[in-house]
This record gives sequence, structure tokens and C-alpha cells, in this order.
Amino acid sequence: MEMNNPFRIKALVVYDGIDEENATARALRALKRDLEESDVVVEVSQCICDAELIVTSDPTVQCALVYLDGAGDEKHRRIQHFLELLRSRNHDMPVFLMSNRTKASEIPAAILDKVNDFIWILEDTSDFISGRILAAIQRYRLLGRVWPFSFPAILPGRRCLRRLPNFPTFTNIPGIRRGIPAAPLF
Repeated sequence: MEMNNPFRIKALVVYDGIDEENATARALRALKRDLEESDVVVEVSQCICDAELIVTSDPTVQCALVYLDGAGDEKHRRIQHFLELLRSRNHDMPVFLMSNRTKASEIPAAILDKVNDFIWILEDTSDFISGRILAAIQRYRLLGRVWPFSFPAILPGRRCLRRLPNFPTFTNIPGIRRGIPAAPLF
């Protein structure tokens, strides 16, 4: 693993028991292998406490994948606390919740509010899942969340959006929320 490239994608996987011999662990190992083949650095955390330390100490993490097996209120509370910590540090980072289809109905709304997408770890192929993850990370990186704030200004022939109090907005188009700037982003 090459650590001297600061622009490599880094993902955090939170799953207790990735070395076990069960269907979920095998699916997660296949997903990890697919992501690493796509030049993503995958860091595996086997407990929520370790994941919290990684999130608070490593600003290069650009995606989080959290496995939730629906096993009890205590685990839900710990995962909710982890997601609140993660969102307090980075509101826009893609966060995926991984689970089985049968456990999805048991997941509290407070957890679902803090994730971007849901992964059916045993129902989808690792190629499909890794493609979704890479697409989310690329959107996150290209929307200026990882690049410096002034990055769009240095692009040749592009305009930057000026955020002025009276900037014209789309207000009369059905389906568009009020307050969206009418000018291009850059």
C-alpha cells in the first residue's frame, strides 16, 4: 500500500468479525478486495470505539461503510453515536449502512437519517456495490468537498458562484426548492 500519495481514496469499513467464516464476512472481504483493486485504501475497524478514533484522528477518510445486524438497542445506540460524531466532523462524506434485507425494518429512523445509502450486503454483488461506493466518493470529491474552497476559481474559463444576499434564485419552477442559486456553480 502506497501511503505517499495524499490523493488516494480512503474508505473506513466498520464490521466486527471480518476474518470469520460466514456469508457476511466473505461478502465484505470480496467488497474490500474489489475496492482495493480500484486503488481504494480500505481500513477495517472491528469495533465502534476504534472507528470513532479513526474518524477523529484521520481526516483522509472519504467514505464510511457501517455494518448493522439489527441486534439490539445497545448496538443501535452505539452506531447512532458513531454516526453523530462522524456527521459533526464531516456532514457531506458518503456513509453507507450495510445490512441484510430482513434486518432493515428494525433499523431506527435516527440512524437512517445520518446515512446516504443502504447496501444489501448479501443480495448484491461486490462489483455492483463497489461501483456504487466509488461513484459516491467521486461525487463527493468532485463537488468541492475535498478540493480547496478556491479550486473552481482556478479553472480556466469558469465562473465562480458569488453568494450574495440578493442573488437571483429559482423560485417559480415546479419541483425546484426555493433558494437554489440561478447561476452555474463554476
